[in-house]
Order: sequence, then C-alpha cells, then structure tokens
Amino acid sequence: MRFGLQLHTDTVTDAVVAATEAEEFGFDVVLVADHVGRDWSPLLTLAAVAAATSRIRVGTLVLNACLHHPVMLAREIATLDQISGGRVELGLGAGHTPAEFAATGTPFASAAARKAQLAEFVEVIRRLLDGETVDHDGEQFVLRAASVRPPVQARVPILVGGSGAGLLGHAGRHADIVGLTGLGRTLPDGHRHAARFQPATVDAD
Repeated sequence: MRFGLQLHTDTVTDAVVAATEAEEFGFDVVLVADHVGRDWSPLLTLAAVAAATSRIRVGTLVLNACLHHPVMLAREIATLDQISGGRVELGLGAGHTPAEFAATGTPFASAAARKAQLAEFVEVIRRLLDGETVDHDGEQFVLRAASVRPPVQARVPILVGGSGAGLLGHAGRHADIVGLTGLGRTLPDGHRHAARFQPATVDAD
C-alpha cells in the first residue's frame, strides 16, 4: 500500500512547500492534475517539486491525452525523470470537460472515440519511454522513426484513469496502474463495481 497526496494549490511555491512536507511525513507520491484554465502547468510544477525533494515520487493524475502529442510528451516525461532522478509516474486519461477542449480548439469527440485515442496514445508513449524507435500508423498518430532520450527508470510507471472493464484490459497490456473513477460513494456502490471488475471478466493479455 502507498499513500499519495494530490496537490491543489494557488501557487507553484505552495505546491513545493506541500510536497516537501509530504516527503517529511512519509508520503510516497505527490500528484498534480491537468485542467486548462484552472491548474498551473503540471510538468513544470512537478519539475519544481522534484528539484526541492529527494525521495518522494512525482506524478500526474491525470494528463488529458487528447490535448497532448505522445512524442512531445514522452520527451517531457523523460526530461522530468532526469530532473527527479527517476521518480516520475505518468497518469493519463481521456478528458471529460468540454470547456477544456473548446479552450484549445480541440473537437470534443464521443467518449468511445476519446477512449480509443487514449488507448493508442498509451501504446505509443509506452514504446517511446521504453526506448524504442517507433514507426506507427494509427487512427490518430502516424509516426516515423520517433524516439526520445531515455528516462532514468527502465520503465516509467504509467497510470490509466477512467472507468469500465475495457479500460482494465487495455491497462493490463500497456500500463502499470489503473485509476478507477465513477465508483460512487456508498458501500453498495463499491460492491456493485467490485463485481464488474473481477479478473475473470476483464479481457487482458
């Protein structure tokens, strides 16, 4: 079991202070969100946090994959892993707030289309962070001889956030951690979702 702290602060300085205190209190990881118009740059915030700490892991919960490019993000994550000495965790999701898509001029596709884009994104960035030179012909991305400088970690942990058994199947193939959402707030809610996510019902390689 690990204990993490998600940072929601008015300034980057406050985030650094909170992270250093979390490290002193024995927390395992600090995490930041990625909401256009509300949050500071998550990766720059984590770079500041990483420079001020020595042990605690730093991660995103979560970056909206539909507003990023896998090659450019892989480069940023590898750089952040260098800055932190190998403490980065990458959380990715499909986005759910129409206003954030509108603010960036990005079409707000259906949930199914956004999840498909997330799945392709995770597959590509996994390969890049694992040190591959990537040729890829997909629905969203066409890449030729794409590569990034290597991160410190042999395998940067990737978290996939969302809901549904299909998410678990995809995460089992390409990710390391699953962040489940929409599970409700009552004990019956928990029982219902526990039944949905039994290993026997999840299609994963």
